[in-house]
Amino acid sequence: MEDILPTLKLSYDHLPSHLKHCFAYCRLFPKDYVMDVQTLTNLWVAQDFIKASEPNQCLEEAGYDCFKELLWRYFFQVVKKDEWGNIATCKMHDLMHDLAIFVAGTKCATLNGNDRNINKKTRHVSFDCNSNSHMFGEMLPSLIEAKKIRSAIIVCNDNFTHRGVIIGTFRTAQYSLCDAIGSNLKLLRTLNLQNLNMREVPKSIGKLKHLRYLDLSENWFEALPNSITKLHNLQTLKLNSCKQLGMLPKNINKLVNLRNLDINSCTGLKCMPHGLGQLTSLRILSKFVLCLDIDYGHKGGELDELETLNNLRGHLTIENLKHGEDAIQQSKAAKLKEKQYLQSLELSWCGIVDVHSIEAGHHELQVEGLQPHPNLKSLSLSSYNGIKFPSWVMSLTNLVRFVLVSCSKCQHLPPLHQLPSLKQLRLERLHSLEFISNNSAGGDMSCSSSTPAPLFFPSLEVLMLNDLPNLKGWWKDGDPFDILPTFPYSLSMIAIWKCPKLTCMPLFPYVSKSINLQNSSWKPFQQTILSGAGPLPTSATNIIEPSSSAAAISLSSFSSLSQLTTLISSWIPFQLTIFSGATTLPTSATHTEASWPSTSSLSFTPLSQLTSLIIINIEDLKFLPDYLKSLTSLKTLHISHCEELKSLSPGIQNLTSLQDLEIESCEKLNMSDGAEANTMWEPLQSLLFLKLKGLPKLVDLPEGLQHLTSLQLLEIDRCSNLVSLRGWIKRLKSLRGLQISQCPKMASLPEEIKSLSSLQTLWILGCSTLGPRCLRDTGEDWPKIAQIPQLKVADCIY
Repeated sequence: MEDILPTLKLSYDHLPSHLKHCFAYCRLFPKDYVMDVQTLTNLWVAQDFIKASEPNQCLEEAGYDCFKELLWRYFFQVVKKDEWGNIATCKMHDLMHDLAIFVAGTKCATLNGNDRNINKKTRHVSFDCNSNSHMFGEMLPSLIEAKKIRSAIIVCNDNFTHRGVIIGTFRTAQYSLCDAIGSNLKLLRTLNLQNLNMREVPKSIGKLKHLRYLDLSENWFEALPNSITKLHNLQTLKLNSCKQLGMLPKNINKLVNLRNLDINSCTGLKCMPHGLGQLTSLRILSKFVLCLDIDYGHKGGELDELETLNNLRGHLTIENLKHGEDAIQQSKAAKLKEKQYLQSLELSWCGIVDVHSIEAGHHELQVEGLQPHPNLKSLSLSSYNGIKFPSWVMSLTNLVRFVLVSCSKCQHLPPLHQLPSLKQLRLERLHSLEFISNNSAGGDMSCSSSTPAPLFFPSLEVLMLNDLPNLKGWWKDGDPFDILPTFPYSLSMIAIWKCPKLTCMPLFPYVSKSINLQNSSWKPFQQTILSGAGPLPTSATNIIEPSSSAAAISLSSFSSLSQLTTLISSWIPFQLTIFSGATTLPTSATHTEASWPSTSSLSFTPLSQLTSLIIINIEDLKFLPDYLKSLTSLKTLHISHCEELKSLSPGIQNLTSLQDLEIESCEKLNMSDGAEANTMWEPLQSLLFLKLKGLPKLVDLPEGLQHLTSLQLLEIDRCSNLVSLRGWIKRLKSLRGLQISQCPKMASLPEEIKSLSSLQTLWILGCSTLGPRCLRDTGEDWPKIAQIPQLKVADCIY
C-alpha cells in the first residue's frame, strides 16, 4: 500500500481543484459503498464544488460532467446504469478510498465506535449507523463545538438495500437531537434526517439559513413546519416515501432557489400548494397531485402551476386528472409541450368516480391538451377513459416506452408499430380492447410505389400483454391470405397473461430471453415455432445481442405480474443454502456475442435463441410437442397449473441445453408410464435444477432421472402419492441439495443416499411419516443422513 498510494496521489495532484474537492468528499462513505450518482452530484452542488462551464448549463449537469471526468480517470467504478443509459450508481475501489482518506485529511471525519476524531478544522462528518446507537448522542457536544460543520452524514452500508446517502441522526435520537442540530449548526449546507421514524419536524430547522440540501425521506410526519419556507438557499428537498404527509407548506413559493423536489411515493399527498409555479428553477418534480374536493377541504394548485416550469426533467407523474370543461382548459394551461427536458411522463386519472358516467369525449379532449414535447422517452396513461388515443402519440418519435393501464373504454390503439424508437410496450387491463390494429396484417405493412414498407416495431425489445380478456386478435380485418408480420430481432422478452381469446398475432421467432404465457392460448406460440426457418434481417445493425436494458427488466416491476416472480423465486433460499459452500456458480444463461447467428447465415430457426419459457395455466396444452426441438438454447422451462397436460413427451427429450426444469400442479401429468417416460430424461445432460411440485400421479420417480448426472438440486413438494426414493439415486453424483416436503406417503430414505458424497443440504419438511425417521440420533433413517452437513427436519412448512 505504501508503494501504491504515492503513485495514485500523482493522479489526484493533476486534477483541477474542483474535482479534488469532489473526490475528497467521497471519503465520508465507507469502502465498497454504492453511491447514487444523482444524490452525489446534488451534494457536490450543495457544497459549492461545482461551477457551470457554460452560461446556460445547469449545475446538476455540470456535476454529472465532473463525475464522468473522475470516472474516466478511474476514481470511480460504474455499478448500474438507468434505462436511458445514464450512470445511476457507482462505487470506489478500495485503494481509491484510501487515497480519499489521505487527501481529505482532518476536513472530513468518519465517526464510529473506534474512531471519534473531530476538531475545529472538521467541515464534513459522517457517522456509521451500524455503530453503537448512543454514539451520535455522545458525539453531539463535540459536533456542536465544531461550529463550522457543513455536512453531518450518517451512512448505512446495507448489503441488501441501497439506502442512498443518509445524513442526520439515529432513530433513537429523534426530535431532540434534530432540534439541537437546527439550533446550533448554523453553517450546515447538507442535512439528511432520513428514516428516523419522526412524527414531527422541529421548527428550528428554519434557522439553517445556509442549508441547501435537506432529506426528510421515509419519516411519518403529517406536515412540514412553515419555518421550512425560510430556507431561501435550499436547492434540494427530498420527501420520498413520507406516506403520512398530507400537504406541502402553503408558502413553498418562498423557496426561490429550490431545484429538486422529490415527493415520490408520498401516497398521502392530497394536493399541491398554490405558488409552486413560481419556483421557475425547479428541475425535478417527481409528481404533481391534483386536489380531490371530496378528500380535502380547500382547493389546491391546478395544472396551470406547471405552465412556467419549463426546466423540469427526469420523470413527472400527474395524479387525479379530472374530467369536464375546466379540466380541458387546465390541461392546455399546463403547456407540457414546452417541457423539452422531460424524459418520462405518467398521466393518471381519478379512479374514484363512476367511469361509466363520464363521457369519453371529455377525456379525449383533455388528453389532447396534455401533449408533451417530442423529446419524451416514456409515456404512461392510467385510468384514461377515452375510446381512442390522442393524435399526438405518433409524433413522439423518440418514445422508448409506452404503458397503458386500466383504460377501460379503450377500443382503438394508434399505429404503434410505426414508432421508430419504441422498445417497451405494456398493455394492461384494457377490458374493451378487441384488436390492437383496425387494419389487416397486410394493411399494416402496406406501402406505396414511392415509399418502402414500414418496419414492424423496428426497435421493440419487451412486449407485455396482461389482462386483456376481450382481445381476439392483433388485426380487426383478418385476411387468410395475409402473411403475418414478424417482430424484430431486437425483441428479447414477451409476456402474454390473461388473454384467453388471443389466437393470432405477429410472429416472434427472434425472442432471445424469455417467453411467459399465462391463462392464454397456446396458438400464438405454436404459430411462431411452426412458421419454419426464416431469413435473418438483412441489416447488420439488427444482428446484435439484445441490450442490457431489456435484460434488466423484471416482471416483478409490474405488480399484477408478481405471481411469476413468486413462482420463480420460491426456492431461492434453498438454492442459496446449497451453493453457499460452492466455489463456482452454474453457467449463466446469458448469450455471448459469438453465440448469435452471423450475417452470412441464410436462415434462422424460430425461437432457437430463446433461453427461458414460462407456461402457466395453458388449457390447450396436453403434451410437450416434438417441435420444441427448435428450442436449442432453452435453459429454463417452468410449467405450472396446466390441467390438461398428460405427458412431457416427445418434446422434453429435445431440450438438450436445459438447466432448470420446474413442473407444478399439473394434476393429470403422468411421468411413470411406458418406456418412453424413462428414456426421455437421458438427453438432459445439462440439467442442474429439477423441481416437481403438486403432482398427484407421481408414485415413483421416473427411473430415467438416474441419467441426470449433472443434477445439483432436486426438490419434491406436495406429491401426495409418492412412496419412496429408489436406490438408483446414488448415481446422481453431482447432487448438492435435496428437499422433500409435504409428501405424506413417503415412508423412508434408501440406504444408497449415503453414497451421495456431494450432498451438502437435505430438507425434509411436513412429511408426517418420513420426518420422525430422520430425527437426529433417534430416527431409524438417521444413520443414512448423519454425514450431511446441513440438515433440516420439520413438521411444517414455514
